[in-house]
Amino acid sequence: MGIIIKFFRWIFEKFAGATLIVVLGLAAGGLWLFLRDNVDFDLDQLRQDAKRTINGERTNTRVALADVQQRMDRQAAEIRAKQGRV
Repeated sequence: MGIIIKFFRWIFEKFAGATLIVVLGLAAGGLWLFLRDNVDFDLDQLRQDAKRTINGERTNTRVALADVQQRMDRQAAEIRAKQGRV
């Protein structure tokens, strides 16, 4: 009878150890997901900063393009004036 009790105790200890490992694994996975979500908020802030920078560069490019277009129009007018004199 003592051997059977020892066997069941041994089985229970193994089951309890395995259960503890599974619970700790699930807790670690949950913690990892929680911390990863918090990092995503930082990435969202970086994305917004990048968008602001890109929009600023786009504005600068549009201003430069308008300046180029203005110079081209002025040169075209000069060419027409010279052709009219010829």
